[in-house]
This record gives sequence, C-alpha cells and structure tokens, in this order.
Amino acid sequence: MPDGTTLPTDQATRVSLTGAVNSLANGMMTAPVAWKFPGGWADLTQAQIEAAAAAVVTHVQACFSAERAVQTQVEALPDPTGFDLQTAFTTALNASQ
Repeated sequence: MPDGTTLPTDQATRVSLTGAVNSLANGMMTAPVAWKFPGGWADLTQAQIEAAAAAVVTHVQACFSAERAVQTQVEALPDPTGFDLQTAFTTALNASQ
C-alpha cells in the first residue's frame, strides 16, 4: 500500500477485497470496514478498500506477466542449467511495473 502497509495477495484475499468493493458499491455494507492486516486491524474507507484491491490486482498481474516472460526465456534455452531463475523473475517483474 502507499503508506507501507502490506497485505497478502493470495486468492482468498483477492476474493475478500473484491467482495468488499462490490458490497460497498451496492450498499450492502458501509464504511468504515474493519480489515485485518498481517500487522493488526484497521478501519478502512471505501476509497482505501478500492485502492487496496487495485494494488493487489496490479501486483498479481505484474507477477503473472513476469512469470510468463521467464517461462518463455527458459523454454528458449537449449540447456537451462545455470539459469538464474530468481534474477530473471526479479528483472521481469521490475520491467512490468
């Protein structure tokens, strides 16, 4: 998050964020929304929930793009022995952000 708060990007978190965004948009719940982060609880506004959801979606898509780029690199190698997967992924991830 812009303020340095971290949150998981796993599927369960993405589903929860999507549900919160939709519920707020459709008046099924109102802000502030109690949200549990790895470091504790916070009461979030609708704008904060939407920003969190957008940040997570953007990050996950960047990871998928990086993974795809690295897979293409690996498949093109005659012998992947010695290929630095971590460096390749980090480079591809940084390039996609």
